[in-house]
Amino acid sequence: MFPLLQNEREFHKPTSVIDAHRSPNFGDVNVNLFTIDGMEKIRRIYRDTRAERGESADSKHPESERSFFDYIYNFDDDYLRNPLWTWEDDKIQDEKTCRRNAWHRRSPMDCNSMHELDLQGLLTEGKMNALGKGGFRDVFLVRHGDGRNFEEVVFKQYHFDSNYDHEDFEYMRVDSLVTELFTSSPLFLNIYSNCGLSTMAEAMGDGCVEDYAVPLQKERGYIELNDKDDVDPKNNLTITQKVNFALDMAESLAMMHNYPGGVIVHDDVHLEQFLLTKDHMHVRIQDFNRAEIMLWNSDDEEYCRYRNGPGHGTWRSPEEYRDLPLNEKIDVWSLGSNLYAMLTGLNPFYEIESEKAVKQKIKEGKIPSIDPRYRKRSLGEQKLVEAIEHCWVVDPNKRGNIYDVVKILREAAKNPTGKATL
Repeated sequence: MFPLLQNEREFHKPTSVIDAHRSPNFGDVNVNLFTIDGMEKIRRIYRDTRAERGESADSKHPESERSFFDYIYNFDDDYLRNPLWTWEDDKIQDEKTCRRNAWHRRSPMDCNSMHELDLQGLLTEGKMNALGKGGFRDVFLVRHGDGRNFEEVVFKQYHFDSNYDHEDFEYMRVDSLVTELFTSSPLFLNIYSNCGLSTMAEAMGDGCVEDYAVPLQKERGYIELNDKDDVDPKNNLTITQKVNFALDMAESLAMMHNYPGGVIVHDDVHLEQFLLTKDHMHVRIQDFNRAEIMLWNSDDEEYCRYRNGPGHGTWRSPEEYRDLPLNEKIDVWSLGSNLYAMLTGLNPFYEIESEKAVKQKIKEGKIPSIDPRYRKRSLGEQKLVEAIEHCWVVDPNKRGNIYDVVKILREAAKNPTGKATL
């Protein structure tokens, strides 16, 4: 176990990489894991498209072009999940069983707190202002209260012009579920209320790490370096800030990967997902709508890998761009991309303007170069380089785990501005 930090953040370090994945918690249920032959399929809901159009219904519900089925979402978690394809060594193995753990289908709803807000009145009074627009929801800053007793919160609402999609609901349910699991931690954004497609959370108010880590490249794109005599970091973050941010990022991911109820993969680790505290010395992780609560294979006592399709952005791992089976190691690679950006002020492969070309390089196993002079500037920068190299290992089976990255960064946090040991 790692020693406690001053803020008493704690997580358990496994004795080995194999031990890192504890079996999931099935609650108080005495689970009897049946064989494949005796396992019940997921219940199906048949919908006849002709009947929905007002035409004669098909009473036999044939699986034809006129009807289709949906997997039911509110199934009982005490029952085994049906056999799913599991991934091993890049091949489909259909003889294994993967199941959800006991808390996977929880839906932490709290509509009362949200309904207490007079959103229409706050909008009329100018106390509700648009902050931005995400992939699923519009984001507003709400200032409510009377006189000097007021509070600012962030309100997220499903795009008003979007057609409802049950998959979107599932993304937002997972987001609120994971946020609620860790909301007591100073490393995670606090959630106040979740109701259907809407969420209310704390207002940080000072932007995300991307605004400060790569300000010039975010604004202008390609950048020329003036690094003849020394390295030329393209941001104004101090060494202490860089190390603090890096450690906060790594520790938050370690808590997710080592959650007692089972491994949780963030699956979208990039600079925008980390919000600055008001003193600009720490960050909090957010946005878990892509999070993967990994399924458990009780036969082999290991987690089942999953697929996402080819990834977007330029911070992802080679296996994501190759559309291969994935596990929590994708977060480790992406963390390395974040650390590189904070260290240098540049995005990986900053010299290439085409996102498609960057993704192709990473897909081919190419790794961005790091100026070796960073190793000798300070202990903090030396350790950041070590952490990046630990993250950027192309083969996920050989890539280090998040706990080793935390150890490196904790060494840096002891004296980030101290003299490098090389």
